[in-house]
Amino acid sequence: MNVTAEGVKSAEPKALESSRPLSAKTEEYLLSVVVTDPAMLQEQLSAAMAQAQTQAQSRRRGLMLTRHNATFFEVQPSAEVDFRTTLERDLWSRA
Repeated sequence: MNVTAEGVKSAEPKALESSRPLSAKTEEYLLSVVVTDPAMLQEQLSAAMAQAQTQAQSRRRGLMLTRHNATFFEVQPSAEVDFRTTLERDLWSRA
């Protein structure tokens, strides 16, 4: 396993694409995950969720998990989601 700069363990070096604040005003936190091996999907998402959970708890927010396509996901604390709750949003157009 490799450890990324953000400290999340992943099976693939590019599994964790980025972790960055969205803006200084909102102090939001966004974690992007690129899944390179379908067999590792759950492990990679679980690692990202665990890392984002720390940020969500300190801000008393829930987590939003967004699927953009088969391999790209984003995880972030969200004021739109109740504290200690995870909401999954699927934006993948399969047309």
